[in-house]
Amino acid sequence: MNIETVLEEQFHFPVCGLEEAPRGFVADTYYVHTPSQRFFLKVFRNVRLAGNVPEAVKVQYQISRELPQKLLPEPQATTGGEFVFYVGRYPAVLYECLPGTASRSYELGSYFEALAQIHVYSLRLPVKRSLVEAFSLADKKQFQSYLHYFLCTNDLEGVELEARHLLQNYEGRLLRHWQQWQCHAEVCRQQAVTLCVTHGDGPGNVIEDGEALYIVDWDDLQWAPLERDTWFHADDPKEKELLQEVLDCHGLGPAFRSCFLHYYTYKRFFDDLLDFLEGICQSSEESVKRDMLVGIRTDCFQGTYPLLSGLQ
Repeated sequence: MNIETVLEEQFHFPVCGLEEAPRGFVADTYYVHTPSQRFFLKVFRNVRLAGNVPEAVKVQYQISRELPQKLLPEPQATTGGEFVFYVGRYPAVLYECLPGTASRSYELGSYFEALAQIHVYSLRLPVKRSLVEAFSLADKKQFQSYLHYFLCTNDLEGVELEARHLLQNYEGRLLRHWQQWQCHAEVCRQQAVTLCVTHGDGPGNVIEDGEALYIVDWDDLQWAPLERDTWFHADDPKEKELLQEVLDCHGLGPAFRSCFLHYYTYKRFFDDLLDFLEGICQSSEESVKRDMLVGIRTDCFQGTYPLLSGLQ
């Protein structure tokens, strides 16, 4: 059954066209054209990384409907009242298609204000226990098995061989950093904190339309300490000061406690590295493998890894 047929059955509207949108790490994405409206479709091909979606999308719907200002996209319910439906064996969600374009050059104060409004509003909501931050670590055995494969397999070639050469530069330090991450996770679990709805990757998921700004891709939202959204800005004094001013105006904080900042920095590095290694191992397409290798080099070792050296 093709995607158009599934959409017509689930939503009872005619589909005039389906246009591929930029592919995300977790989902394939499409613009869905109907006679009167355009929608945005996400089909979650990586089921392992989409575990929060069924509950998260309900929270996203409530926030998008009740906030006085449009700040995030509204999920669309099927004719049966469900937000998650299936394209084959893959879960999918249909969203309203917001105007504007993805941006990396947005005004930071506007982004901080939008994020803070969502944080504040979420304090009114009942906490969904299934979406509460557990300060857990990625699968260490799986991580070690990938390291063993890339570092010890004799007949690697192509992208796999390039990945080996890259990982060899960090081999002795990776497991030591993992132990540090585990220590920070244990400290975080002992803290009593106020939880709010957090995005987890907001800075890279912004759409601008003139003066309007929207934060998208809330599939992995969690009730967590503010640091899940603030750690991105903790190492830039100007960004940190501006964000703190916005949070203070909304009565939010504290937002830069070291144990949480360290935990989320380590989490970003190891989650990304594990996902990229998995992508290389599981994909049969050379172009996808190459993209995963670029991600390891730029996102992990050039982006997040330098931050780890300052964490104690």
